[in-house]
Amino acid sequence: MEKTKFDDHFVKFPYQKEIDNNKTNNGGIDLVKEPQRIDEITEVSNYPWLKKFLIDVNSGSGLFMTFGCDYGIDDKILCGYIEFSFRPFQSHDIKSKISCLDDDFYRYLESIEHPGDWDIPPVNFAKESLRWESSPLYIENQTYDKASVYFFGSEEMHCEWLLFHLRNFLVDYYPSLYPDII
Repeated sequence: MEKTKFDDHFVKFPYQKEIDNNKTNNGGIDLVKEPQRIDEITEVSNYPWLKKFLIDVNSGSGLFMTFGCDYGIDDKILCGYIEFSFRPFQSHDIKSKISCLDDDFYRYLESIEHPGDWDIPPVNFAKESLRWESSPLYIENQTYDKASVYFFGSEEMHCEWLLFHLRNFLVDYYPSLYPDII
């Protein structure tokens, strides 16, 4: 995963609500601490699969938490992003694994079965449809990195498929990869 080249001014979490050019950013909502606020995230109102992703990644005693998301049409392309990282109470050793999360995700995709009617292998599809970046995060008096995963699809079901598998990876699969440091 490469470090972001863009000025990500959303470094300190939670961040304040912003209104810029008639577009509203609802601010950073900590769904781990306040899951009832999920409906304040306007980006998920029409996409139950994106809402499920946020609920599941932020629920219970999971390893990860989300910081921001978006989804919609930009220049006639369906696209979006998810920002997430390890929760603050996780060890430094596991937090340092954020830089190889993309490689771990692609290995996960290689390990699961897929229907045989794909024109392109699912791992190749994911590699062409996702861009992974990392950037600094400041939360609860700690500084470490967060991941930003940008996703693109020609149909909504492509984006839904990508987030379904990213959810399964973060919530169900990843905790078994490094049991000695989690």
